[in-house]
Amino acid sequence: FFPQVEEESTAGFANFSSVLQRRQIPPSLPPPPHNITPQQLKRRHIVAAIVHSENSYVATLQRLVNDYKKPLEESNPMILNGSKISTLFHKLPEIHQCHTLFRIALTESIRNWDRDERIGDVFVASFSKAIVLEIYSGFINNFSVAMDLAKQESKRKSALA
Repeated sequence: FFPQVEEESTAGFANFSSVLQRRQIPPSLPPPPHNITPQQLKRRHIVAAIVHSENSYVATLQRLVNDYKKPLEESNPMILNGSKISTLFHKLPEIHQCHTLFRIALTESIRNWDRDERIGDVFVASFSKAIVLEIYSGFINNFSVAMDLAKQESKRKSALA
């Protein structure tokens, strides 16, 4: 489900992500069949909640990149230098791409939900890759530094606040 990228490199993620977001329509379950059992209905509700949650998460990631990171990068005069922007949004475009790709796989899985009722393999295929662990580890390890920087810079620069 991921483009051919070396495990150590996340180069190309941001460019690939911008192409994907233009073509990606948020997934949703098709209408339920008429002869659905209570157990199948329960599983459908769970899958619908997963889909809703993922759609919301991807939209939030997209907003963070498009409405916060890009304007900071394009501000003139610069509000923050590139190094600080990189620290604040460390691995965010890569996380966005991981979840955009996951959502594509999720869309395929739920398209045939009533026939197959399979979703676990999508999670395993999407999130068991070493590069995903590397991306999330980098984000988590940088989080407190990014939050401290955001607080410090917000006090210093009203444009950022």
